[in-house]
Amino acid sequence: MRVWARLLVCVSLCGVVVAPAAAVVADTIDGLFNGVGPVAGGSSVDLTVVGRGGVPSTGVGSVALNVTVTNPVVAGFVTVWPAGVARPNASNLNFVAGLTVPNMVIVPVGSGGKVSMFASSTVDVIVDVLGWFAPAGFAGLTPARLMDTRVDSPTVDGVSAGAGVVAGLTSVDLSVVGRGGVPSAGVGSVALNVTVANPNLPGFVTVWPAGVPRPNASNLNFVAGQTVPNMVIVPVGASGKVSMFASSTTDVIVDVLGWFEPSGFAGLTPARLMDTRAGSSTVDGAFAAGGLVKGPTSVDLTVVGRGGVPPTGVGSVALNVTVTNPFVAGFVTVWPAGGVRPNASNLNFVGGQTVPNMVLVPVGVDGRISLFVSSPVDVVVDVLGFVPAGGGFAGLSPARLMDTRPAPPALPGTNFALPVGAIGPSGIAFDGTNIWTANYNTNNVSRINAATGVGFNFALPAGASRPFGIVFDGTNIWTTNFNSNDVSRIDAATGVGTNFALPAGATNPQGITFDGSNIWTTNFGTRSVSRINAATGVGTDFALPVGVGSSRPQGITFDGANIWTTNRTNASVTRINPATGAGTIIALPTGANNVLGIVSDGTNIWTTNSVSKSVSRINLATGAGTNFALPEGAIGPDGIVFDGTNVWTTNSGSHNVSRINPTSGEATNFALPAGATEPHAIVFDGTNIWTANQSSSNVTKLSR
Repeated sequence: MRVWARLLVCVSLCGVVVAPAAAVVADTIDGLFNGVGPVAGGSSVDLTVVGRGGVPSTGVGSVALNVTVTNPVVAGFVTVWPAGVARPNASNLNFVAGLTVPNMVIVPVGSGGKVSMFASSTVDVIVDVLGWFAPAGFAGLTPARLMDTRVDSPTVDGVSAGAGVVAGLTSVDLSVVGRGGVPSAGVGSVALNVTVANPNLPGFVTVWPAGVPRPNASNLNFVAGQTVPNMVIVPVGASGKVSMFASSTTDVIVDVLGWFEPSGFAGLTPARLMDTRAGSSTVDGAFAAGGLVKGPTSVDLTVVGRGGVPPTGVGSVALNVTVTNPFVAGFVTVWPAGGVRPNASNLNFVGGQTVPNMVLVPVGVDGRISLFVSSPVDVVVDVLGFVPAGGGFAGLSPARLMDTRPAPPALPGTNFALPVGAIGPSGIAFDGTNIWTANYNTNNVSRINAATGVGFNFALPAGASRPFGIVFDGTNIWTTNFNSNDVSRIDAATGVGTNFALPAGATNPQGITFDGSNIWTTNFGTRSVSRINAATGVGTDFALPVGVGSSRPQGITFDGANIWTTNRTNASVTRINPATGAGTIIALPTGANNVLGIVSDGTNIWTTNSVSKSVSRINLATGAGTNFALPEGAIGPDGIVFDGTNVWTTNSGSHNVSRINPTSGEATNFALPAGATEPHAIVFDGTNIWTANQSSSNVTKLSR
């Protein structure tokens, strides 16, 4: 994967700053444009942007927004433009049914201090403001189409129209000055919205100034058949052109949003400032190959004095931030170092997804910016340029101006903070009296009295690293330890623990279950399961069937007769004979995507499908399956449990839970109490539902 940047402050498809907490649903800065219901297809809405969220009432030329669409029923697009003028032939976001897509937008303020938004199909819309430009700081335009390779597709002046796909591994030069309102002279950089459509293979697109070598970076990353938009700020190159490289054959659409004078934005050849992936490099060797950011946690990144950014005189930096290799759903927030983390996000992702977004963020203390990661993920950051201090852009702490989604109903619930020193609960279990959590970030477990909420921490035995899953065997608590390739057995009464290494060759254990005699783990790194005798700790490894291919096993459960695993990326489950280890693959119904959690209700197996926002029901006897879509507002279903009557899921991307009738598939969302964010694991204590909330480091008890 290659990465580079976008423009202002976004980080995930130039995403809408999506609030990370329960407040993410229908919660604006001032209560306006809040929970009003989806924008109807074929209609427009006008949104007041001045005098709100830190934007002054006067003296504003353009605003930088993060716009996100969610819960679309059919494919469509959204266009944003200044209120009071005709809607242009352009788009800012393109989406398909069920997909959440954010993108950053710079748009001039129109009549009444408003911007207009058109949705071609019915969809919920979320808008966060990132900052604003004085009239002289950025010359915002009504968006104009400069390029559209699709057959019979027009541009503003007929140039670069309908020329056919950009062939893979080739570059094209696009004239950007003297077109669409951009003057022929005096232009330093242009703000573009670049969209790829109809790609034949996975790939990326890089945009850079014409006349210089192509940088080791990318602006958009995509898979076959996907439509992906991203905002780009790029210096104008030789002959008033920019260059675009496509790694695989695709259509490309380019709309111009505005332009900067040379003094207004200092565009750079993109340079890598951070890449946590193993074996990676950066422009100066700093912040390279540090390994997954073990969310929930924050890191500070030095951005001045690196990659062409001067050490002084910098107001804001334009970055392209990309996440890759996430295990579970989550989000990233970017803000100036030294400030309080805002209730917002720049990128939202699900397990296995690679997501880029552009960010324009003010530089904080010591020339740094802060990045909060809610769950473990690799992070790549490229710098695209900077706005000089006093250069006309007023960066803000992101604030939500619009959220059309209705708030889900709430169940009676209580949050209990984990004891001090426990961070990032990723797994949850019940021992008959107490709730236990595996705390990924702090290498310990917490025991919480289910009646009082009082908790204690117990350190894992020396050598155990990154506890992920947790289960109770009737006497002891067991954890899978992702980094140390072992399991820990903890006496539930005393907290005393012992480590047992997995069989040779088994790596990165995640899911865990108990079959009455043995502990079973899914091994993400080796596509296998391990059976460990609960009394002796002796283990045996079993490879998953060949048909699992490159997919990674994650969730695991026992149905009373067989072990079942989810195979995350090939939409299937594996049924394993616990005596022999022999496995059979069962495909999930068409449409199930990114399979994570799994549970048995005694008659059926149920899975959570994170990307498709659904659950699948598979009959234990016949293998016949049915998908059930979760309600609108349920994003990133992850953990799953059966309470004897209903199936429940945690939705880590929307910070709520869903209750599903196992017969009809009818489902209802319920909000978690304020302060509970990113629920991952879930357990039933016989009376109440409990969730482990990874980014807020607490647990929630919900009365059914």
